[in-house]
Amino acid sequence: MALTTFLALNLLCLGVASFAPLLVLRLLAGLSAGAAFAVALAGIVDTQRADRNTGLMVCMQIVFGALGVYAIDIVPSPWRLDAVYAYILVWLIPTLALCWRRFPENPGDRPHGGALEWRKLAGRGSAAVAGAGLYFLMVGAVWGYLEGIAREAGLSLDETGAALSIGLVVSLVGSAAAALSGLRFGRVWPLVITALFQVGSLYLLTRLGEYTHPVLAFYLINAVFQIFWSYVIAYFILIFNDVDASGRFVAFYGTAMHSTLAVGPYVGALLFVNGRHAPLLWFGIITVIACYTSFLLAVWLGRTRDVMQRAQVRT
Repeated sequence: MALTTFLALNLLCLGVASFAPLLVLRLLAGLSAGAAFAVALAGIVDTQRADRNTGLMVCMQIVFGALGVYAIDIVPSPWRLDAVYAYILVWLIPTLALCWRRFPENPGDRPHGGALEWRKLAGRGSAAVAGAGLYFLMVGAVWGYLEGIAREAGLSLDETGAALSIGLVVSLVGSAAAALSGLRFGRVWPLVITALFQVGSLYLLTRLGEYTHPVLAFYLINAVFQIFWSYVIAYFILIFNDVDASGRFVAFYGTAMHSTLAVGPYVGALLFVNGRHAPLLWFGIITVIACYTSFLLAVWLGRTRDVMQRAQVRT
């Protein structure tokens, strides 16, 4: 239902040039896409290899975005807006057909009746929501102004655009690594390793203008950050899925992600001081540290709960 509604709304957007009708259609399309995203996540974590399949989902998101960047760029300017909706439809129609035939309907052994027990979920759930919210607040704030950060260091617009495009394609390495490794290294190590690389990347960006070869430095720093960005997303989703045995809490991942991602650019604008992006980057460093601290807390609370439940069974 959600995907069908999303498809119909994108069809209606074709040829619309007036701002008000287009705004209403895109808001409705966003609501239907959000509903479809929540259902899709629930379906993915209900599969037997949820760790692998979550990584593969991120791979497909990157492929969709990367191909779109290059495909839409070759479309003549007068048709470019409609090309965006047409590109979405090209992917959406086969996706709808595939979901119709192959979407997992059986939740397996999950309990799926009754209301969520909010008191039992409060600590772990709040930590997971805070972690996702802080992460995507940082992404919206810092990565929304990454072009400005590069231009401040002396890079040209073409050099910046090429670096961002290459970084997006290279980030497939991260999501593929998450799909291949799954939970082989648990949840804690992927979080800790990603935190170290992403904090290091943001710190190196604060010194971008000091390097002898800032263009090469920007290419490398951006690529490393995006590889670990796409790598860790799968683990975020799995931690949300672990919060509640019924799997319904995973829907809050989309809410935490999209709401803070939308707010991020406005926060970033407030931290752009005297033509310098350094305060914004330090905000990003602090936010990333707080994000991973929250997710590690969620994992620890989950382990504590499991230990207590096993102790109760023995007694």
